[in-house]
Amino acid sequence: MKAKKLLLQAVALHEKGDIQGAEKAYRRAIAADSTFDEAYVNYGYLLEDMNRYKDAEWAYRRAIECNPRCAEAHTGLGAIYHSRRELSEAVREFRAAVEADPSYIDAWINLGTCLIDMGRFPEAKSTFQEALNHTNDPEKVKLIRSKLVF
Repeated sequence: MKAKKLLLQAVALHEKGDIQGAEKAYRRAIAADSTFDEAYVNYGYLLEDMNRYKDAEWAYRRAIECNPRCAEAHTGLGAIYHSRRELSEAVREFRAAVEADPSYIDAWINLGTCLIDMGRFPEAKSTFQEALNHTNDPEKVKLIRSKLVF
């Protein structure tokens, strides 16, 4: 419970823009429970915001070690691979994310986008179409439909 409370404090600090305070709070949450995947994922988001991509990669990997079905961690790691143009690795992580949680729309969108970047257009199209089956959020639907025009 202590780790969850510390995580909530860290997220609040992060949202306020207190980067240093958030980093300390994330570290305290992780110290309170070294198996708390959600703390590692959110710490990874902060590290990405700080352009510390190697550290963010570590945080996402650690979250996956704690919970191999953590869709957010697989998506975060996939996004780092995608940014480095390691597209096969990115696809592997995005696929792991949608397998772990088919309702995690950001993973579907990232997977489809990565497939476009690889020139795998029919597969990207079917990925975006499948994503539409998992959301009713009007903003996400609009984004997905915009991706289908290629």
